[in-house]
Amino acid sequence: MISRTQLIRKKLIKKKDYQIMPWKNGLGTTAQIDLFRDSSDVSENFVWRLSAATIQSDGPFSFYPGYHRILGIWQGSGLWLNDIRLERFQVHSFSGDLKVDSRLIKDQVLDLGLIFDPLKIKAHMSSEVISEPRAQLSFIGEVQYIFAAKGGFTVDDIFVTEGDTLMLKGACALNVIPESGAEVRIFILDLEKIG
Repeated sequence: MISRTQLIRKKLIKKKDYQIMPWKNGLGTTAQIDLFRDSSDVSENFVWRLSAATIQSDGPFSFYPGYHRILGIWQGSGLWLNDIRLERFQVHSFSGDLKVDSRLIKDQVLDLGLIFDPLKIKAHMSSEVISEPRAQLSFIGEVQYIFAAKGGFTVDDIFVTEGDTLMLKGACALNVIPESGAEVRIFILDLEKIG
């Protein structure tokens, strides 16, 4: 087990501080949570971008040639991505080169999405339930995000409310304490550099 003391850095990213940006295809907006660029790359390319978007109607997803995408449904009934049905708290990954049309199952959807360069990092997203008084999570990647999808939780002295994101840097093990009497749902993203 990796010691919690090996944690390099924790940063709380509040929902109110997410940066609202237009979709690449111009058909909506996304709330950018974090973006990382390679300092040696002088182009506008990024290594990864984490964001939360509201999908209010059926339509195409933006193309991101050369990138890979992972999408989790945060709120709403869900949607279809081509022939894949994705419901609340489910996760799906697909190529940014792929032509993807989305159709809402019922009402609008809020999603959590990671777009990343698969030549530079490996990334994984999962949805977890925390219902015990305390849950221990272990990470091996260089960067992790814990997104509060339903309810809030505490890590050390940091309280993360629904819709906020806790960013961690460095391999670690830590205790996650859910809000009192609440079942908490989180999305966990684990990113690891290649090479």
